[in-house]
Amino acid sequence: MRRLDVASDPLKIQLLHLLAVLAAPEENWPTLHSIGALPKVLQVLTSGAAKSSPPLTNAVLECLSAFAKDESTWEPIGSTALSTLLPMVWAGDVVLQRAVVHLMAECSQNNSVKELVRDSAGLPTLVQLMASPDEVVLEQAVVCVSFLSDAKQLRASLGGVGIVGASARVLERLSLGRPLIKERALWTLANMLPEPAWQDEFVRCDGLRLLAAQLTSDHTVIQSYALKIVVLLVRSGHHRPAMQAAGFSDLLRLVAATGTTDTLRLGAQACLKYL
Repeated sequence: MRRLDVASDPLKIQLLHLLAVLAAPEENWPTLHSIGALPKVLQVLTSGAAKSSPPLTNAVLECLSAFAKDESTWEPIGSTALSTLLPMVWAGDVVLQRAVVHLMAECSQNNSVKELVRDSAGLPTLVQLMASPDEVVLEQAVVCVSFLSDAKQLRASLGGVGIVGASARVLERLSLGRPLIKERALWTLANMLPEPAWQDEFVRCDGLRLLAAQLTSDHTVIQSYALKIVVLLVRSGHHRPAMQAAGFSDLLRLVAATGTTDTLRLGAQACLKYL
């Protein structure tokens, strides 16, 4: 570890690859912590050397991704790395984008890191990444946003950068598959849509049509999240006429009759009383 500071770039890269391998087994984590491995890796990142050397940047990211499997590293990685890595997203290729957004998604499960993402350029960056042509980048961005939306204090900031519209567009783009991404996008919307202004944005983004398609999904989890959003919209009452016009009464009768769980059937029956 003492050589990492002063080593040449090729040697740094070799040492970082070795650390990434060593960090993979959980039993090695205490030893790596005891020798201060993570601060040394972060020092390589913040020294500026990585910015001018894509291979070194990739080696640092590989190493940080390995360390991030340990929850105790999320805050130090998030507080030091994200502010450095986020500006690099648009300068690198899709491999770099995948690595950075994966690291963001991992570390954003930590409440302190969620605040840091908000206070950095993180939120607008995530909105842009949710429109990425690369589905791996898109998926990790959606997962990251879903973690952020769990924090009530972040929802105003998320709404302010257009997360509701971005999540709706994810459903549109992935209408033929990728159930995991749809689940996380619907989870984000369910967190955001108690706010009437964001319900309006969702409807403006053709959200009712997209929601109807998820309500009849073959995936029970997707159906459940979609029904949760329907409940929010029905209870608020503002968009009931539009929902009636969009055929939600017939869809809910179908779910009430054929739902695979009691929650789905009873939830659909309850919604029908309002439509």
